[in-house]
Amino acid sequence: MLMQGFGNAELDPKTELSPNMMIVVRIRLITLAHRPCTCEKLLIARQSPVMASSFGSDNIVSQLGTALLRISPLVISSASLMFSWSQDISLGAFLHPSLLNDAGHPSGKLLPRYLSAFMSAGLWGIGLTYPPATVICVVNSLSRQSRAARNLYLAGAVFSIAHFCWGPTMFALLGRIGDVKTAGVRNEDALKEWMRKHRARTLLVNIPAFLCILAATLITITEGFT
Repeated sequence: MLMQGFGNAELDPKTELSPNMMIVVRIRLITLAHRPCTCEKLLIARQSPVMASSFGSDNIVSQLGTALLRISPLVISSASLMFSWSQDISLGAFLHPSLLNDAGHPSGKLLPRYLSAFMSAGLWGIGLTYPPATVICVVNSLSRQSRAARNLYLAGAVFSIAHFCWGPTMFALLGRIGDVKTAGVRNEDALKEWMRKHRARTLLVNIPAFLCILAATLITITEGFT
């Protein structure tokens, strides 16, 4: 209490201090000497604006949004690659030798009914992967990252767009596969041709798109999210 009251009072230079009061004065002076003043605090804040705002909620939200923007193409591209693989597995099963060598051609007869159910869900898989990955990659290619990262994001976008270059041919083949009037050998032959083109598209477009986006993401993580 004595120190607190003394710290707020005006001291008359002519006032004679008792020994106890002198001790209080010395303690108070030592305390003030080791306490940074307001000017020093402001100077530190001006010299280190990043430190002053690094724990701000707005800064955290901004960094989180940037991280999601940079990483999401890799997540979406991974999903599209897995979707491509699932198509290879689910449709390629109809070309198993045990089915193709069957005189009744069960694959060709079942494909028209199976394909209608498969395509209704498959179109959603395409629409939710390739277009979003393309758009986000283009956005990242226009960011303030290094040239290498931006170019790789742009390359990933180009490969994702190239996926749709096979569209007309692939949909024409799907129409033949799902034709009920020719259920049998013709449907199986159409599926064989579709599988060859599908695997070529996966090797020439889907995998390169994934690798470009993966490399861009690794560079981004190394350089930091900007």
